[in-house]
Amino acid sequence: MSTQLDGGPSFDLDITTPRARSSVDISTFRVGRHGGPDEADLAYRERLYGLIGAIVVAGGHVEAAMKRLILLLRDEQGGFSLVDKTWSDLHKLLGGV
Repeated sequence: MSTQLDGGPSFDLDITTPRARSSVDISTFRVGRHGGPDEADLAYRERLYGLIGAIVVAGGHVEAAMKRLILLLRDEQGGFSLVDKTWSDLHKLLGGV
């Protein structure tokens, strides 16, 4: 497929679908640059994946801090299994402590 962005460059894209499926719809399409990714694509992906990883790790730190705070405020000596809850439940617990 060839396309051009409004006032921007043109692109040649490949659209593929999984072969293992008996039927396909637009949600199964995979779009990629014709000829494969170039150096800029690879650098962008590396940076993007690094940032996503940092967000996931930070989220884990926040969750652990919420659990520690609940245990501390309740003066509990048990481990995290006492507060093995979803983020919404942890937030509610912190509001009621």
